[in-house]
Amino acid sequence: MSQRRPRRDQDAGLIEYALIVALIIVIVAGVVIFFEPQIAAFLQQLGAQL
Repeated sequence: MSQRRPRRDQDAGLIEYALIVALIIVIVAGVVIFFEPQIAAFLQQLGAQL
């Protein structure tokens, strides 16, 4: 027999997953903003070599 979790538990798991994904997005955005000058310089150097 399969045991089904109550609907409330399933919703809580989905909310936790969404919060983790949102946190990862915020962290990645922060890293990109923090390192933006270095990334821009690298891309300019890479473009100059082409």
